Amino acid sequence: MGLMEELGPEGLEPRIRKSKLLGLSREALQRAIGGGGLAEEEAREVEWAMNRPRGWLDADHRGEPD
Repeated sequence: MGLMEELGPEGLEPRIRKSKLLGLSREALQRAIGGGGLAEEEAREVEWAMNRPRGWLDADHRGEPD
C-alpha cells in the first residue's frame, strides 16, 4: 500500500493535518501528492512517523499484502 493510499481519500484538509503528523511541511506533502517525491530527510521522517523500516519508501511494494 502506498503512502497516499494509507493517508486515505478524505481530501486535502485532512491530508494537511496529517502532514504535521508525518513531520512534513504542507508544501512537501503537496509535492509528494503531485508526484514530485520527497527529499531524503523527509522520506526518513515519514518512515519513522509511520513506524516503517528505514528505506521502506524507496522500495516498490506493489503486489505485497497490506
